[in-house]
Amino acid sequence: MHNFKPLLGFFVILLPSLWFTWLNQNAPRFGDFGDDALYFVSGKSLLDGNGYRILSLPGEPPQTKYPPGYPALLAAAWSDGATFPTNLTRAVWLQWRMLPVTLLLMMLYWRRIGLGPRWQWGLAALHGLNPYILFLSVMLMSEMPFTALILAALVALDVSESKGLKWAAIAGVLAGIAFLFRTIGVAMLVTTPLLFLLRKKWGHAAVFAAAMAPAVVGWSLWAKMHLPSGTDVITLYYTNYTGYHWMNFHWNEAHLFVWKNVDSLLFGIGTLILPHVIDSGLLKILAEVLALGSLIGCWRIAKERPATWHYIGFGVVFLGMLLAWSFPPNERFVIPLAPLLLAGFVREVQGLVDNIRKGFTHKDSSQRSAARVMAAVAGTILVSCLAFQIVTTFRLLPEMMQTYGKQQLKNKPGYEWSKQNLPVDAKVLAEKDTSFYLYTGRKAASLIVPTIHLYRDDSKAQVAAYSDAVGYAKRHGLNYIYLTDDDFRRDLDPEDFEKIQTNLRVLAGASKLYDSNGIRVFRVD
Repeated sequence: MHNFKPLLGFFVILLPSLWFTWLNQNAPRFGDFGDDALYFVSGKSLLDGNGYRILSLPGEPPQTKYPPGYPALLAAAWSDGATFPTNLTRAVWLQWRMLPVTLLLMMLYWRRIGLGPRWQWGLAALHGLNPYILFLSVMLMSEMPFTALILAALVALDVSESKGLKWAAIAGVLAGIAFLFRTIGVAMLVTTPLLFLLRKKWGHAAVFAAAMAPAVVGWSLWAKMHLPSGTDVITLYYTNYTGYHWMNFHWNEAHLFVWKNVDSLLFGIGTLILPHVIDSGLLKILAEVLALGSLIGCWRIAKERPATWHYIGFGVVFLGMLLAWSFPPNERFVIPLAPLLLAGFVREVQGLVDNIRKGFTHKDSSQRSAARVMAAVAGTILVSCLAFQIVTTFRLLPEMMQTYGKQQLKNKPGYEWSKQNLPVDAKVLAEKDTSFYLYTGRKAASLIVPTIHLYRDDSKAQVAAYSDAVGYAKRHGLNYIYLTDDDFRRDLDPEDFEKIQTNLRVLAGASKLYDSNGIRVFRVD
C-alpha cells in the first residue's frame, strides 16, 4: 500500500492532461503554428527514404532549419502505412508521453538536488497541471521532448559528481540529442564545460564537451553542406535560421529587439503563473512582477544549492539567446526552463510567507498590521493565479481547441476542391501551407512577413505586406492563392486584421476560381 500511494498521486497529476489529450487527440490546432506541420512532413520524408527534406515546399529543399531529432520521433506516426490525417492521433499520444517522462525526470532531478518530497510533488503538480504544459502536450512541437532531454542530461551531470567521467559522457550524449531537437540546446555546450572548468574539473569538462560536440558539429556541417543558396524570404525562413534572423535584425535597431524581447520574455514567464486570460495592462504588469519574483527565486536557489548551477547557467545563456533573437519569445519558448522557473517562484513565495509569519508576531503593532495587509494581498494574488489556471485549463483551453476544430472542418471543402481541381504541379500561396500540402498533395508556401515590422511597431508595413498576396506570389513563382477569412488572425491586431481581410477579398491580377464559406482560391494571372 505504501508503494501504491506515489503511483496514485502521479496518476492524479496526469489526469487533467489525459482528459485534455483525449478531447483533442485529433489535433484540432494542427498546422496553426506552422512549425508543427513542418516537423510532421519532415518526419515523413525521413521515413519514406527521401532524405531530410521539406516535402510540402516547391522544390522540396533539404530541411536545414530544424535538426532531425523531433521529426525522427514523429516519423513513428507515419510507420506501418499510416496515412494523414488519421495518423495525427498517433502523433498526439506520442507527444503526450513526453509529459510523464518529463515529470519523472524533474522529480528525480529535484530529489538529487536535495529538495524534499513535498517540494518534489508540489513542483510536479505545478508543472503537470499547468495549462501551457497541457496545451503543449497535444501540440506537435519540440519543447516537451527537449525539456525531458535537458532534465535527463542534468540528472546525469549530478550523478557524474559522484560516479565519475562515464556519467559526464552520458550527460554529453543526452545534451547532444537535446540539441538535435532544438538548436538552442547549444547553450549547454557553452555553460557546462565552463562551470566544470571554474571548479577545476578538467576531465568532466573535456569528456562532456567531447560527448556533446559530435551532434552539434555533425548537424552544423550537414546543414551547411545542404543549405539552399537562395536569399529570398521564403528560402531564408524555411531553411536558414541565422539567414532569416539577419534579414530582420540590424545592429542600429538592436535596442528595439532587446526592449520588446525583454517585455515579451517577462510576460511569457509570468503567464506560466498567471495565465493570459484577458487583455489587461494591470494583469500584464502583475504577470511581469511575478516573473521577476520567479527569477529572484531562482537566484536564491542557486545560492542555497550549488548543485543547481548547471541548470541555472544553462538558463542564463538560454534566456540571453532569446533576448537577442528576431522573434518575441512567449511562454512556449521558456517551457524548457519551466521546472526551474516554477521552483524559483515557489522559493520566493516561501520566503514571503516566512516574512509574513515573522510580522504576525512582531512586537510593533504597525508591523503586525503591515503583515496582515501583505498576507491579504499575497493571498489574493495567489488565489487569483490558481483561479486563472483552473479557468484556463478547464474552460478556455477546451473552448479554444473547439474553435480551431471548427476552422479545420470549415477548411475541408476548400482543401477537397483544391485537390480535385488544381493541377498536380500547382504551387500555392496558403497561410497554413504545410497543412494544405498534406490535405491536397499540392506544394505550397506561406506569406512570410519579416518580423522587423513588428519590432518597429510599423502596422502600415505589416498591413501592406500581408495585403500584397498577388505580388508576393508572382515574386516567388506561386501560381495559385488559397485564402480564408481566418488567415493571419493570430499575428495581428483586430483592426489590422480586418483591413487585410478587406484587401484580400478581391485581388487585382488574379482570377477567382472558388469562393465558398469564407474560403477563396485564385489563379495568379
